[in-house]
Amino acid sequence: MSVVKKDPYIEKVFALMNESLIETEENLIDNFTSPELPIILVIGVQRSGTTVLTQALVSLFNLSYPTNLIARFWRAPYIGAMLNHSLRINDEKMLYSSTFGATSNVSGPHEFSYFWRHWFPESATNALPWMLSGQQQDLLRKHFAAWQSVRNEPLLFKNLLEVIPNIENLSTIFPTAVFLNIIRDDFFVIQSTYESKKNYGEEYKSWFGIKPKNYREIMEIDDPLIQSTEQVFYLKRDIAGSLSQIPKDRYLNIAYEDFMSSPEKIIGEIATKIKINPWRRSDREHHDLNLESGNKVRLQKDQINIIKSHLKYLKEAKNYE
Repeated sequence: MSVVKKDPYIEKVFALMNESLIETEENLIDNFTSPELPIILVIGVQRSGTTVLTQALVSLFNLSYPTNLIARFWRAPYIGAMLNHSLRINDEKMLYSSTFGATSNVSGPHEFSYFWRHWFPESATNALPWMLSGQQQDLLRKHFAAWQSVRNEPLLFKNLLEVIPNIENLSTIFPTAVFLNIIRDDFFVIQSTYESKKNYGEEYKSWFGIKPKNYREIMEIDDPLIQSTEQVFYLKRDIAGSLSQIPKDRYLNIAYEDFMSSPEKIIGEIATKIKINPWRRSDREHHDLNLESGNKVRLQKDQINIIKSHLKYLKEAKNYE
């Protein structure tokens, strides 16, 4: 898999379009207040199954989410959602393929990174929460309330870089927000993170994925296997720590392996937990998902031993499971 390259000229055109729509968007959403339906935030460590879980949910339920079309309207999501609805984009069949979380078809879910980066501009780079003013919080609520009104459906997002550092902030800003945290076996997340590095820089030296709070220390590690192991270990700890600070009815931990082996059972648990059964699609079933587990060992034996040994050391040294 190769990194998806963006065309600088197209990006500039879309940026100009968005700037021109800001005033119109804010006028259109001014009478909205706060979203009343669930806001579902899919989270987890990179390469843990967040994309396939998102694709499954938007395939089996009538949910509003940033499609690849709406993503082009990051400063005017209500206008983008109206266009998306008028073209019946959500009725397209979901394609279960992605490249580093990026889907290809128009109806595919998008991480909506430009949108989240506008609201939480430094969270992805410094792994810290970003505090919004009261006025900013009100405007963000208006955006989501207006968006939900287009189809009268819960909103679903899968964004890791900006959302994970702001779990506690978002739970406060949006009382209806719930977090779905997918957890995959440590080894396979580390293996995939390690392999992904070569697509982002020479000799595995570049960073790939989300930054834990102690990422500066981890970046100093020369061995890419050890670096990937520590990144995954501390990210999982950071996520668990943030979730522990919000009420238990506001989040659900989901095992990737359970989801792959028993999707209907896990989907049922999710739907009950976050109260989205009324939006279940009658025309699609779990056997339409065409899921295939990615848990296949691809590293050499000595590499496997390094990962397992360092994970054991971290868990014992930090008294963490």
